Amino acid sequence: AQDLQARLKRLVTESGGSQHCPLIMDASACALSTTRTSDINTFELSEYLLNMVVPRLAITPLEEPLMLHVSCSSTHLDKGLALRTLAGLCTTLLIEADDIACCGFAGDKGLTRPDLNASALATLSDQVPATCRRGVSNSRTCEIGLSHHSGIPYTHIALLLDEVSAPL
Repeated sequence: AQDLQARLKRLVTESGGSQHCPLIMDASACALSTTRTSDINTFELSEYLLNMVVPRLAITPLEEPLMLHVSCSSTHLDKGLALRTLAGLCTTLLIEADDIACCGFAGDKGLTRPDLNASALATLSDQVPATCRRGVSNSRTCEIGLSHHSGIPYTHIALLLDEVSAPL
């Protein structure tokens, strides 16, 4: 991990990045790892969108239920605040499964150990309202498992924000 962080820092520096030019990560786990192990100025995409992009948008929230999954990494980064706030701006009815704190995909382990994901999400489909057509998160691997076990497609929060907004 230290090798990867040193290499990332070198690449950011060589490309002209610095503390004044943040690195924006669209995978919450990568953002968490970089934030914890590096002095690179890093934003998880939800935080960046909420703080830097949303003020420049007119948002028309969906008037339909939307399932939200706060990834483990987002929970560690900011207790899921940026992702929850952003999702709350995009819909009038936000739903989180009561007893699912982790999707069980464990990075990419869910690709080779689907039993982890199946166990963690065993109660998810029962918690999706019949009128709910989709869900969001901020981690593609989480979204794969969530889509498989919920009966609805999960996509990245950035796609939903794009759908419900327009520039001011």
